[in-house]
Amino acid sequence: MSIQAAIAAVHIAIAPFTAGPHIGTPTCKPALQVAPSVVTRTEHGVASVYHEQQRTAWGTWYDASGYVTTHRTAPRGQVLLVTCVATGLSKHVLVVDRGPYVAGRIVDISPATARAIGLPGRGTQRLGRVIVEWIRWQSGSS
Repeated sequence: MSIQAAIAAVHIAIAPFTAGPHIGTPTCKPALQVAPSVVTRTEHGVASVYHEQQRTAWGTWYDASGYVTTHRTAPRGQVLLVTCVATGLSKHVLVVDRGPYVAGRIVDISPATARAIGLPGRGTQRLGRVIVEWIRWQSGSS
């Protein structure tokens, strides 16, 4: 399944999806539409911030400027709602890679996402307790 098909399946608008294979770049930044949704799974744990720009498990580029994340088991294109326990701020993010591979961590989020949810700390020391909710958009929504 292509990333465009996966995104369409969860009712995400990519604005604009015009150039390059770089998920989360300014030319391909996920713009999530407001739609009725259902939480299908909830996880509690530690998030870390992933800064390195490299190829993902699916061959696209991980770009730290987008609202993207890695997750060990979530499929590519899955939308997760990440909430920082300390601040109560949340952000919808798109799963673009596998990981994290550090014990005790449930997601590696992009620096852009960390800023949006107010995750404390700086650089590689930026860790925080989060709640991760798997989102499924209800059928018939736009």
